[in-house]
Formats: sequence, C-alpha cells, structure tokens
Amino acid sequence: MKGANVKLIALVAIGGLSALAIALTASSGANSKADALQYDSARLAVETRFAETAVDEVNCEGFGPLCEVVAGKTVFYVDPEARHAFIGRVFDLDRKADLTEATLERLGPQPNIVEPDLAAPTNFTAAWDRLPFEAAIVRNEGGRRKVAVFSDLNCGYCRNLSVALESAPDIEVHEFLVVQIGSQEASQAIGCAEDPSTAIADYFETRSIPNEVCARDIVGPARRAAQAINMQGTPTFVRQDGAVTSGFRDLESLRAWIDAANPNLNLAEASQ
Repeated sequence: MKGANVKLIALVAIGGLSALAIALTASSGANSKADALQYDSARLAVETRFAETAVDEVNCEGFGPLCEVVAGKTVFYVDPEARHAFIGRVFDLDRKADLTEATLERLGPQPNIVEPDLAAPTNFTAAWDRLPFEAAIVRNEGGRRKVAVFSDLNCGYCRNLSVALESAPDIEVHEFLVVQIGSQEASQAIGCAEDPSTAIADYFETRSIPNEVCARDIVGPARRAAQAINMQGTPTFVRQDGAVTSGFRDLESLRAWIDAANPNLNLAEASQ
C-alpha cells in the first residue's frame, strides 16, 4: 500500500460548491453513524495507506460517506477503505455548517496561513550544522543568502515559495521534503532525479513525477529533523544562526529575515 497513488480532489470555494461536494454532504443524515467495526477498519486502512504520516485522529461519524483524518494540524478526508483522499472542506448542507472549519478551530491557529511578524521572537531554535543536508534538495546553489526550509509537496504555500525562488538566485535554499499527505512516492522520486532542483520545481508547477528509483532516502532524515526542531507547519524556515520560523514569506520578507542574522549581506548588496 505504501507509495500508492492517491486521487486528490480539490473543493472549490463555498460560493461555487461543486456537484461532488453536494453529493458528499447531502447523504450525511443517512450515514451519520459509523459503527465500531467500520471505525477500526478505516483507522487501519488510513494508517496503512499513509504509513509515513503520523495520524492523530480518524473520525467516520458525521461526514457522510467520508472519514475525517487529522495529522498534526492537517485535515483531510478519505473513504473507509482509504482508496481515495479528499482535500478541501466538507459542508453539512442541512445544518449549513462548515465541518472542516470546526475541526480546524479545535486544532488551533494554522501556522502556514498566518503571515509571520518579523519582530516576533521564535519559540525554538535549531543547530544549522546538524541538519541532514545530504537529504536536502539545493535550490539556487551559490546564492549568498543561505536558508533551510521544510516543505511538503501538497502545501500550497510551499508551491508559492517554489515559484518565487525561480527569480531569487541570491537565496540558496536547502529544501527538506516532509511527507504530510501521501506525498511519499513523489518526494522519493524527486530525490532520485538526475537534477532534483529542477524536478521539484517541475512538480510544483505541473505535478510531474520523475521516473526514477534509487536507494536515496530524503524523507526519513527530513522527518526526523522536523521533529527535532518541533516543526509547527510547512513551510518552516531555519536560518544559519539557528532561528526558526513557520509560515509563508514572500521574497522581501524572507530576505529581511535572513539578513537580520547577517547585516553584512545587506551592505554587500547595497555596494553592488
């Protein structure tokens, strides 16, 4: 089961609900109770399918034909056999309630949708020289600004960052792929590609997966390092002085955060 392809279905905004979304929620009343046998079976199916993901909760009650899965602060949905995964929001049309929002509120603020405050202190630090750089994908090699980032292939903000880096040759990024929702196979293939930097950029742009297989493991070391620094969400950045911050940053914000630890970078840039 590990590494099997997962069908991901995106849900459009609430103002334009798709027929699929309506079909999934309209039957919620008839399927509101999941017996213990179904729950145990679904939990096993989820843990088997997403063997590289730490699953915290599986709830099959109240979501129509779906089961809600919580992994950290990530919420997604599967059928009881975990054959299909649904990423998006589930609505109860009878109650006019956003069921996903209720779960997200219970889990607390989502770190990867809040623009970080440059003046805010970080809550934890990391030893730069202890990061598993052999498992990193280097973007813009040779750039005078250095930063590490923990990302996931299914993270929208990580995709935005990837696109932005195409126009930022001054920022050398060591990117660690942390599997969140079924991205194990693609992550490993990117790590095995002849040019991983190009492969990851292509994946974020077109979802193309390299046809490569090798023994290189980029996911395991990245996952262990993410746990060591108490990663709170993706993307998470680590600076050379060990400072850590989570949340999307545009290029201007990212440069300013990197330069805060090395003012000479700004001076050198101003003299050019």
